[in-house]
Amino acid sequence: MRLKYNFSINKVVNKYTAVAIGDDAKSFHSIVFLNNVGKEIFEYLKQDITMEMLVNGVCKSYEGDLKVIRNEITLFVNKLRNMDLLID
Repeated sequence: MRLKYNFSINKVVNKYTAVAIGDDAKSFHSIVFLNNVGKEIFEYLKQDITMEMLVNGVCKSYEGDLKVIRNEITLFVNKLRNMDLLID
């Protein structure tokens, strides 16, 4: 899976925003607000990646129960799918 659009990610105070850039800005007109973990996931999703690779990558940066991390990432990825932001 990967992001459907090219995004520019910018830090605004303590959060991040993702905005479609280039020709993709004509198709996706919203701003996506992200926390630190969401930003990291977006960075991973700029290239084609499996869910397992995504979970392993996030686990390298954040400590916690693997089951909980996998569940939270799955919820976030499903939100991105519902927003039609992913290509599987």
